[in-house]
Amino acid sequence: MKKRHVLLICLPILIILIFSLIWIFSKFKNDKFWDANFYEIISVFLTALIGVLGFAITVYMVTDVEEKRRYVDALVLILDKIDEIISTDDLIPRAIEQGSPEYKKMISSKRNVTNYIDILRKNSEVLKIKNDIQFIFDKFHEYEICIDTCCISKVITEEICVELGNILGLIQGKICEVRVSIYSNK
Repeated sequence: MKKRHVLLICLPILIILIFSLIWIFSKFKNDKFWDANFYEIISVFLTALIGVLGFAITVYMVTDVEEKRRYVDALVLILDKIDEIISTDDLIPRAIEQGSPEYKKMISSKRNVTNYIDILRKNSEVLKIKNDIQFIFDKFHEYEICIDTCCISKVITEEICVELGNILGLIQGKICEVRVSIYSNK
């Protein structure tokens, strides 16, 4: 548990303890203090204990939900970045010349997408999206093989551009599907 959570739990306990001590000292001066029944004393302490436990459970549950929401939001942000890169035409070059700015943008974008997919693959088990992320990984690997073949032959035809566009379109569709499934799994 984080320090903040421990503080949120310990603070009410400390406040209850202080008020209990004040109450005990004020009652101690009274001659009838020792006339209190055992069940009255126990009921005061049990009520305080149940209140603190209820507060601790509530804090734990709220922070757990908040952490899961942040986790989902982080994964959706990564999906958005992949979608943004795929939406640009950087991944489908019109000409393959190793020194050209278009080629450098394509290599950089390809590397970024690969890194984002690796992050998603590491975290896909938690949200039960492993098969979807594997599909994205497989399709992007298919894209990489196709683009590497074009780089070796230094020729990119219109048919290959259409095939690359189809592969990237399938990835975008799966990204949309994953977004919906992540938020519906909450």
